Order: sequence, then C-alpha cells, then structure tokens
Amino acid sequence: MLEYVLLDLDMQLFQLGFFYNKNERGETMTFLVLMAGLFLLIYMKEPFSKKMYGYVYLAFYLMVLALYIINTTFVNLISSKLLLIITVIVISPLFISFLKSSNESR
Repeated sequence: MLEYVLLDLDMQLFQLGFFYNKNERGETMTFLVLMAGLFLLIYMKEPFSKKMYGYVYLAFYLMVLALYIINTTFVNLISSKLLLIITVIVISPLFISFLKSSNESR
C-alpha cells in the first residue's frame, strides 16, 4: 500500500513540473546537498583550523558545483547518482566540523 502512495506522490510531483523526467530526482537531491553545504560554508566563520584547508575545500566545492551545472545544463558527463555521491563526500568534512563546533559551544 505504501508503495502505491509513494508512486502516486512521485507522479503528482512529475505532473506539477518538479521533475521533467524520472532520472532528475538525483539531480534535485544533489542541488539540495550543494545548497546546504553553501549555507554551512557561509554560516561558519572559520570552518577549518588551517587556512590552506579552507582554500583546498573551497576549490573542491567550486569544482563540484561547476560539474553539477555543466552536467545538468549542457552535457551529461557523469551519472546523477555518481554526482550525488561526490557531492556528499565533498560536503561531509564541512558538516562534521559544524557538528564539532556546535558540540563545543554547549
């Protein structure tokens, strides 16, 4: 029964224009993870203890963001699932440092 409800919800979102095709769900999730990473990057004043780590992280984040834009707009270079995995790997150090800083402030 739950499977039918989820399929019906997917079809409603598809009809409303949230997904142009069924493969675009991974791209939407990638976008949300990238925007959460951008929010964390702006929210935390100094996310990493050394300045060089911050620059390297920023370079990787911008590279993944550029890859996402190219992949969704122009040419599919890699699959959306692989792009989501790369995005989660890039965002995870920032999320871990956010959790450490919020735990220390308690």
